[in-house]
Amino acid sequence: MTARSVFVPAPVTGPALNPVRRRTGPLIALVSMLLIMAVATDQVLRSGYFTIDRITVDSALQRVDRGVLERSAWRSLGGNYLTVDLASMERALEALPRVYRASIRRIWPNALSIAIVETAALARFMALDRIGPEVDEYVNLPPTRRLTSMPVLKAALADRHTLIDAFLEMRPVLISAGLEPAEVVLTRAGDWRLRVAVSRAGTGNSFEILIGRGEPLLKIGRFTAGFVLALHEHSNAIGRVDMRYANGFAVQWRNGSDQYLQLARATAPAE
Repeated sequence: MTARSVFVPAPVTGPALNPVRRRTGPLIALVSMLLIMAVATDQVLRSGYFTIDRITVDSALQRVDRGVLERSAWRSLGGNYLTVDLASMERALEALPRVYRASIRRIWPNALSIAIVETAALARFMALDRIGPEVDEYVNLPPTRRLTSMPVLKAALADRHTLIDAFLEMRPVLISAGLEPAEVVLTRAGDWRLRVAVSRAGTGNSFEILIGRGEPLLKIGRFTAGFVLALHEHSNAIGRVDMRYANGFAVQWRNGSDQYLQLARATAPAE
């Protein structure tokens, strides 16, 4: 008996899956979902949804007109409830005279609420390098500052903040000596110059202080120390003070005579 060979057919199987297709399938689905979400979000932000319909001022106002505030807020409004730049709107409001600080918050679903800190302390800023007609610009000083008049600050636009900071630092020093800064100038060459008013009762005098370049606060402190000791009783006769000395200052009297006051040792002018 002869042996017979038996043929066993191979099992039938489906086509093998491509491993690349197995990896890219979920990735394509994820990218498609993200694109759909991005388009939907863009349509919502660009459409008329979430528009701001109401802006209210919730602070009690004494020095700032409520209508001016609201109109300024509407003019500076850009975007809708979700996209509006609140910081930019706050800066626009704080540029208004007597608005020291503005704070804006969203109120769902379509409103903004404004809170204002007012100030009675104002200074006028004049740009020395402005081209064209002069434009009145005001600096809102901290509400704790009490001014008897509006000081004038002059500097190049790039030096505006330097000038304001120096004014805020030197004013308490001058006030402690019975003087009120009426004008502070920082020239484009870097020279400092002041005009101060004597705040003593019965005295309406004002005089100029030449500081020169550098260390304005240090020089003002040095002057006020000498003023209280030697010049306070004669403040009505002062015409000009020259602080451009290393250890003292020169006084020019209204009658035309000059006097040098030495605080340490006599030196030649520093500048």
